[in-house]
Amino acid sequence: LWQAIKSRSYKSEQCKIDREKLRVKVEVNDVVRNMQKELKLALSRAHPCPGCRQPNFKVGNNNHIFCETCRVHYCALCHTVVRKSKEHYGPRGCKQHTVDPDFV
Repeated sequence: LWQAIKSRSYKSEQCKIDREKLRVKVEVNDVVRNMQKELKLALSRAHPCPGCRQPNFKVGNNNHIFCETCRVHYCALCHTVVRKSKEHYGPRGCKQHTVDPDFV
């Protein structure tokens, strides 16, 4: 009789442990899923470098981006390399400052 009671008690404790492990696993999976969504959203706002395809982000409303990876300056609007800002941006070129529609 004592063995049966002891066995049930052990199984009960094991069930609690198993349920807790499952709960933690589900929570971790939820966190990972949320992080993946956030990363996907962030990357959708990135502007890939025309030289190395490294995703970079605008600073404020400035469309002039500098890629730290390959050291290239480029335009967030047309994704072309910018050698001289005053020749690329202006009345006949791209606007240097625009608000991203995602943030309005």
